[in-house]
Amino acid sequence: MAEAPAGREKNRTEGPRRGSTVVVIGSGALPGARRMSDDKGLKRFNGEAEDPGKDLKRWKAWAMAKCMTMKDLKSHQRGPWLFTLLDGAVFETVEHLSLEEIAVKDGHRKIWEALHNRFLEKEKHDQMGEALGEVFSLVASEGESSKQWTARVKETFERCRRKADTDFPKAARGWITLNCVGLSEQAQGSLDFIR
Repeated sequence: MAEAPAGREKNRTEGPRRGSTVVVIGSGALPGARRMSDDKGLKRFNGEAEDPGKDLKRWKAWAMAKCMTMKDLKSHQRGPWLFTLLDGAVFETVEHLSLEEIAVKDGHRKIWEALHNRFLEKEKHDQMGEALGEVFSLVASEGESSKQWTARVKETFERCRRKADTDFPKAARGWITLNCVGLSEQAQGSLDFIR
């Protein structure tokens, strides 16, 4: 029986027949062999992020957009296709669904419903608390240029406006920016930052 070259894993359950070709999957040895993780352009969802509800929202937007770009994907194939992209705790959430349940016109809706019930997005007030917490915990990093600091502060205020629907007045943004940068009062006084 022929052996796979040293350092390569054999993935077969029975030995090769005389005259047959052995394909070693996962080694990259053959140009035509593809591993499962080499599916370019596909994102899997496992729910292991710090905020799985937020991660689900992002992944769902990607998955729905991807479905729209796949011209040969029929509506009854969406559920099974989504099912193949789920891992870990997410897979466990939907593994009770049978192929017959999800391989119908709106079968993908059953998957989305199960995922939304399991991986809840944070409440609006929790999102607001996080966004405001980011604003009030701003601290300049050592070696951070004024350009980098300003960009980071602007992005933090913008994120607070988007997520928490809270827009600080211009004077408050200036005061927070100035006080969190770590300048002395004398240095702050020499800046004409707040008008």
